[in-house]
This record gives sequence, C-alpha cells and structure tokens, in this order.
Amino acid sequence: MWLANLLTGRGYSVAVCGGNAVGGQQTLASQGIVHGGGKYALDGRESPLSRALADMPGRWRACLAGDGEVDLRGVQVLSQRVAVHGPRGARRELDDLVVDVSSLVSRLAEPVADRLLPWSVPADSIAGTGEGVDHLECGEYAIRADTYVFAAGVGNQSLASRAGFDVPMRRRPLKQLVVRLPRPVAVFAHCTTGNVGDRPEMTVTSHGNALYVGGGVADDVAGPDGHIRVVRGLLARYFPGLDLEGAAFDVVSVERAEPAGVFPDADIRAAADPFVARHANCLLCWPIKMSLAPRLGDLVLAQWHRREPLADAWPGLPGSRPVFDRPPYSSPLC
Repeated sequence: MWLANLLTGRGYSVAVCGGNAVGGQQTLASQGIVHGGGKYALDGRESPLSRALADMPGRWRACLAGDGEVDLRGVQVLSQRVAVHGPRGARRELDDLVVDVSSLVSRLAEPVADRLLPWSVPADSIAGTGEGVDHLECGEYAIRADTYVFAAGVGNQSLASRAGFDVPMRRRPLKQLVVRLPRPVAVFAHCTTGNVGDRPEMTVTSHGNALYVGGGVADDVAGPDGHIRVVRGLLARYFPGLDLEGAAFDVVSVERAEPAGVFPDADIRAAADPFVARHANCLLCWPIKMSLAPRLGDLVLAQWHRREPLADAWPGLPGSRPVFDRPPYSSPLC
C-alpha cells in the first residue's frame, strides 16, 4: 500500500488486489520497528543492510510529520528510541522508532480506500504471453494495466512464476511470542549476547498489556512449551524487574518470504537494497524489511521510466470501505 499511495499521489491510476482484509500477514506480524541499521551492526561492523537502512528513520519521521513522500500523519508512534541490552547490564539506545502497525495500515488505506479491491488474484487468473501480462482477473473485474506490480509477500511465488519471472522464493518460518501481562509496560529493546557476528538474541516491543517477542529466538525449533520456557528465561535474564506473575504466553507462527539466492548463506544482513526485478510489463518486489518501504518506492519509481499518467484514469470504487486484519498481539475479540 506504500507503493499505491506513492503512485496515486503522482496521478497514476491504481488498483490494489489484496484479498478480503487489508494489512497483509507479514506486515501485521511485524514488530513495527523502523530500523536505522544499528541492529545489524551491533558489533561495530557495518553490513550492506545496515548501510541500506541508515537513512530510513529520518525518511519515516518526515512522512510522519507530513513532509515526506507518503503522508503518515496520524500514525501512532509507540517509541522514538529502541534500547540495546547487552551482557552484564550494558545498555545503549538506537535512533530507531517503533510505529503501531495497525494505525500505519489504516493510514495507508485512507487515500486509496476506493482502490482496494476485496479479492485476491489466483495465479491461474493471470493471462499472459512471453511478453508479459495481458490482463488478470480480480473478483468481478478483468484488469488491464500498463504495469503490474507483484508485492504479495508469500503470494509472490506463484504469481511471479505465472507472469514469467524466474526468481525462486525462500520461506522463513518464525515463532514470535505474545506475552499478555496484567498491566501495560513499556519495553522496546534488542537483547544481545555481545558475541561478534551474533544477531540480537531477542527483540521485545510493547503493545498495551502485551509484549511481542521476536529476534533470534523466533528461529527456535523447539515445540511451543519449550519455546515459551526459552523466552521466559530470556525475559528474566534481560529484564529482571519485569513481573511475569499471571502472564499468559501464546506462540504465533509467522512465515516470512524473501527472494532466494540473493543473500549469501541466507543472511539477510547481506541485502543491500529491497528486491525489485522487471520482466516485460511486470515488477516483482520484496521490501526485505518494513523499514525499507521508502527505498522500495525509489526503486519502483526508477523503473517507471517517466511514464505519464493516463488521462482516462480509473475512478475507483466510490464508497468502498476496507476491512482490516488484526496484529497477533491485539486484544482477543470478546
């Protein structure tokens, strides 16, 4: 939806086929941290990804103030800093920010609400030739466009193959943890062993009464009970003052999608940019990290080759009201 806002704001006619609920599984499952690269250079060594992320907090803050390429005024900012907890009580802060992903998705939906079609696009609904896509079926519509952009996360695999791309995709299953506490807390932190080359052992963000736990521990292959024991132990080690009495623990399975073969040894820190590839009249996109959405916009616009918006732009579906998905840490529905 970042790209939809970017292109609509430039006068292009845009239709977004996103299924029944807006938000996307991968976006709403994120912790909402806008990284500046520090997470990927905790040992003092820069990586391609840390360099790619360096400008992102500034660009997001401009958007949040209404001065950037996409207007994000009204998005809730949960924290303006993210702490790093190291061994033996060491602590410092990164100039990262944390946004509430629900309010982010809602804000991005507002300017394009009448362009959000409540149907997904099965791969076999794409009609194409060796020269690209002729049209695709989206619900009751047949859509013909100058350019087709595939930014469907896990869904990119079948769509891209049907459209003629030869780009394999890697699925990365993760196990995030939701810790529901009796009262709200404010924890926004990476927890690191301090060992050279290690990723953060755990990343914790607060969402009302819930802690949302990811980072390296999300790769744990233990069963649910074992995973909960590991996270409980890490929370006790890094946050000894945190009262876990009466806390409820829920394991959340999340599947992250990335282009395969792009990062050596599947190390995301080797990613120097979001992934954008062109085949005929189609673009295939993976932002790699939510933080890199502005940079993804740069790369997509660079592929637009200065096309002018069509005079007979599609007016959209007036009165359309999107339905939103919920993040895994949101309060259970009564």
